[in-house]
Amino acid sequence: MQTNEVANREYIDQELAIIEGFNPVLLYTEDGLMDVFLKEVERKALETTFDLETKEGRDELASFAYKISRIKTTVDGAGKGLTAEWRKKTEGVNKLRKKVTGALDPLKKKVRKPLTDYEEEEKRKEEKARAEEEAKINERMARLSEYGCILQFQTVAAMTDEEFDDILGKEKADFERRQAEKAEAEAKAKAEEEAREAEKVELKKQAEEQAQQKAELDAKMKEIEEREAALDAKEEKAEEDPVKDDPVEKEPKILATGRATFPKIPVTRQDVIASDKNKIRTWLNDIVNALSGPDLVFPENLDDPDSIKICQGIQEGFYQYLANANNELDNLYD
Repeated sequence: MQTNEVANREYIDQELAIIEGFNPVLLYTEDGLMDVFLKEVERKALETTFDLETKEGRDELASFAYKISRIKTTVDGAGKGLTAEWRKKTEGVNKLRKKVTGALDPLKKKVRKPLTDYEEEEKRKEEKARAEEEAKINERMARLSEYGCILQFQTVAAMTDEEFDDILGKEKADFERRQAEKAEAEAKAKAEEEAREAEKVELKKQAEEQAQQKAELDAKMKEIEEREAALDAKEEKAEEDPVKDDPVEKEPKILATGRATFPKIPVTRQDVIASDKNKIRTWLNDIVNALSGPDLVFPENLDDPDSIKICQGIQEGFYQYLANANNELDNLYD
């Protein structure tokens, strides 16, 4: 048993010696080699057994652990060396990179400048064309809005010149038609308002003329009544002091007033004239009262202003005719 353990340890020592002599740089430069190496060291180390009851066994275990530590130091040291070397190379590479960048970037700009200038000019032209197109569309939208047509920017932008001209022509025609109809309606309303105002003025004028005619007629009737009163007074006086055998003075009151309950034959024509004038004036006065009183009614359901004017003209004509009739009555018998 002891012989086998010694042989096993010798074998492990040989294997570790081989590992210790391995170039550790390859562990950092060859992909995957580090994992294989660590697993192999672990396998070889775990396969070894030691007798801890003896001093020799304990010394062998310490030596074995030290070898593992030395392997770690060797591999780690190789890594540090590579890191330092790579750092120096990295600095040199970075300097060269800066040199390349400083030399080739300006060269690139210089070589590309004609293309860059061309692209910038094309971009400027595109922006100018886009601005001009937007201004054109905005101007078209403004022209349509003048005629009450409000459209979205995208809608107007999608129109061809022919489509825009067609829509603009239709909207303009509709707008002008609406404006003409509005102007016609306003003119009609204005004319109707002026006609109503003129009618009011005319009616007021007619009312004033009728009032004046009625006042003149009332004054004339008053004058007639005063004459009749004077005549009545004269008749009463004659009755108080009658003249014998004077046929003119017989029954003057009855003849003058026409209030007799039975017909009397006047002695003279003057008595007849006085009686007739009184009757005619009473009759005219009744007509005037009828024309100006509340019982006067125009034909029903008159709506047209001209029809109403005709009735008012007839009423006015009656007033004028009655005034003329009174004048003729005075001229006839005076």
